[in-house]
Amino acid sequence: ARLRAGDHATLLRDWTEMSPAAHGRDVSWIVEGEVRRGVTGGVDGEGALLVRTASGLERLVAGEVTWA
Repeated sequence: ARLRAGDHATLLRDWTEMSPAAHGRDVSWIVEGEVRRGVTGGVDGEGALLVRTASGLERLVAGEVTWA
């Protein structure tokens, strides 16, 4: 109901609070055969998982991550 009502900010806040792994967890994922690694840094306003890597902040919008 909140999504239909356009209450995106509250939904994002609640989702982040219910997902402790969204901040500060080591993760890895594969892109074009290469294993990438980083630390979760939250969820953005469009629902992408934010991951801090050696090369900067990346947005993961689809795929599979492995939690370390």
